[in-house]
Amino acid sequence: MVYCRYFLEIFLRFFSLFIFVSSIFLVGCHRDQITMSSVPVSFRDVPHVSEATSVTDSEISWKTPEGWERLPDVAMRLAGFKKVSGAESVELTIAAFPGDVGTLAANVNRWRAQMGLSPVDEAGAQALVRERTINGHVFQVVTLEGASDGPNAHKQLHTAMLSYAGKTWFFKMSGDTSVVQGALPEFEQMLVTLEFKVL
Repeated sequence: MVYCRYFLEIFLRFFSLFIFVSSIFLVGCHRDQITMSSVPVSFRDVPHVSEATSVTDSEISWKTPEGWERLPDVAMRLAGFKKVSGAESVELTIAAFPGDVGTLAANVNRWRAQMGLSPVDEAGAQALVRERTINGHVFQVVTLEGASDGPNAHKQLHTAMLSYAGKTWFFKMSGDTSVVQGALPEFEQMLVTLEFKVL
């Protein structure tokens, strides 16, 4: 009887120790699971690397200059892009409309109004236009400085207009003067890459 009780006490002690060690092990494993759990990452959280890309419309294609961000599509334009340089920025838009879209003075005065400038007559509009031939296409180019006494001070607008295949095509760049000036070579290069799919 004494030996039985002795062995029973030993067995109970070892069994209690086993339960205690097992509980510690289970808690430790549970903690490891919490520590190692992961949170799904959306692709929207991954930074987008901008690079030069070819953009195609049903009637025209072009190559976007490297570093220009594509803007959301809106009515009345084929595409829009933005480039940021520090605290300053510039936007580039592409649009096309049937016919001649009014007189030269009407188009020039629309841009002048955007820059806070007073309108001019047809002769004044003609004086602001210079022609630029690229790949056989004759563009009418206009550059305007914003009014110095308003919100468009230190702003510049640069537009290339082309009449082709029964439409008037507008390629307009506007923004802070220094950024617009710096982006002119890229703007010109984009015009060089234009390919029209209509005759």
